[in-house]
Amino acid sequence: VERRAVDRDATGDPDAFVEGTIDVPVRGEEVELTRTARVAEEVEVSKEAVQRTERVAGTVRREEVRVQEVEGAVAPAPAPAPAVEEVRRTTVVSETDGGQS
Repeated sequence: VERRAVDRDATGDPDAFVEGTIDVPVRGEEVELTRTARVAEEVEVSKEAVQRTERVAGTVRREEVRVQEVEGAVAPAPAPAPAVEEVRRTTVVSETDGGQS
C-alpha cells in the first residue's frame, strides 16, 4: 500500500463510502524441500585370490597335567607334540588397497 497526500474532488463510485466488509486474500510462499537419491557414478571393485604354501618351524607349547593316582584308575601317557607343522594360508590381494591384505 502506498499513501500520498492530495487535495481534489473525489471522482468515483459513490458506493465506495458505504460501510461494509472487504475480503482481501492473503497469500504467502512456503518452501518445500525434498531429497531424492540418485546414482552419480559406479565403481567396480575386484579381488584376486592368491594361494601359497609355507613351511613353518618353531616350538609348539603344550600343557602337562599332574594327576593324583586313584586306586584302580590308570592315567594315559601324554601325546608328544609335533615339532614342525605345515601351515596353509590364503592371501587375498585387492587392487583397491594397493596390494595390502
